Amino acid sequence: MIERELNPDAATGRLIVRPHRSATWRQNLWLLGAIAAVTLPLAIIWSILGLWLILPLALLHLGFVLAAFWVASHSLLAREVVTIEPERIVIEAGRRRPERRFELARAWAQVLLQDRGSRLARRRLIIRCRDLAIECGRFLNEEEREALWRELREVLERRPSPCAVESAATVDDHSGRV
Repeated sequence: MIERELNPDAATGRLIVRPHRSATWRQNLWLLGAIAAVTLPLAIIWSILGLWLILPLALLHLGFVLAAFWVASHSLLAREVVTIEPERIVIEAGRRRPERRFELARAWAQVLLQDRGSRLARRRLIIRCRDLAIECGRFLNEEEREALWRELREVLERRPSPCAVESAATVDDHSGRV
């Protein structure tokens, strides 16, 4: 999923990239509760009838389902923020907060969509500047990755107006940050 926060000149702005979340953590817990509502009464009945081993296995099964839900929900918190400024590109990646940060010179940056060699392998979206190459959008599907590639290329091909560069420098000088 790509959120666009581009300025009217479309030469600067921010692109927020994150995976699709089909369900929230609360919805996952409701689904686990529904599974438990069916599984546990049956396991208790079979335990009363003498097949006591079914109850611990049912609890173990519910524990595995809970762990799978947690791992899936945690991986869906990933987010990449690509900020395009007049002079640089800042890429921040992480889950709840930025864990990795890269700064690239905008004038030297290239956006590439690389094949992996096999028809079954997915393509990689690479933002490269000199010796540094960063992969973006690895959790996107092929259509979204291609749309992000096109959008980044368009934005980087446009040069910001001189007023935008001047106002960005003013913001940088007065606030201490961009």
